[in-house]
Amino acid sequence: MNKKTNKTAHVLKLLTNSDATIKENPILNEEFKDEMILNRHTHKGEEFDEAPENIILPKTVGINIISDLIEENLVTVLERFRCCTCEKCKKYISIEALNQLQPKYVSAEDVSEKEILNLKEKYKTSVVTVLLKIALQIKSNPIHK
Repeated sequence: MNKKTNKTAHVLKLLTNSDATIKENPILNEEFKDEMILNRHTHKGEEFDEAPENIILPKTVGINIISDLIEENLVTVLERFRCCTCEKCKKYISIEALNQLQPKYVSAEDVSEKEILNLKEKYKTSVVTVLLKIALQIKSNPIHK
C-alpha cells in the first residue's frame, strides 16, 4: 500500500499558477489529526472538578418533561397491555413517542420540584396515550420474532 502524502498545497499552486504561499489545510495535517485523536481519547469519560477552558458548559440545565414521562411510564404500559418488554421494543417505542410528542423543556434552576410534578401530571395522559397507541401497533405487527 502506498504512503499517503499531502500534495494539496502543491496541486493548488499548480492549478492557480500562483507563486504565493498556500497555507496548509489543518485537516490534512497529520500532526493536527494526531492531536485531535489524542484529545478525544484523553477527555473521554474523564470527570472534571471545574470546566476545562476549551469546553463551554450551559448555564442552566433543562429538563424535558415529555422524555421523563416516557421513561417513567413505558414499562408500566407495556406490561399492562401484555406487550413485548425487550430492549429493542422499548427503544423503538420510546423513539417513536419522542418523535410524535412535542418536547416540553423547563429550567431545572428556575422551576421547583412541585411545579415539575404539576407539569408531569398535566402531560401524563397524552404521553400514555401515545405510548399505548405505538405499543399496540407493535403488538399487532412485531418488529422481531
